[in-house]
Amino acid sequence: MTRPISCNDALDQLWALIDQELCADDAECVQEHIERCTACFPHYDFERAYRQLVALQCRQEAPPELRRRIFMRLLEEEAG
Repeated sequence: MTRPISCNDALDQLWALIDQELCADDAECVQEHIERCTACFPHYDFERAYRQLVALQCRQEAPPELRRRIFMRLLEEEAG
């Protein structure tokens, strides 16, 4: 069994779990909590389904000019 975490901690890390951005230990803790918790599981189930729907509906790539402008803006913000 992994270390217990609170509902707030699980929900705070929900998108990171769905996006597979957590380390293995953290992902296991959050996943275990969500699978056991009747209050948190519906949030997980909804967010995961929402993410899948968005991925299916947004298959188009942004035009190259828009992608370039976004990339440049990110570089500007990163540079300060």
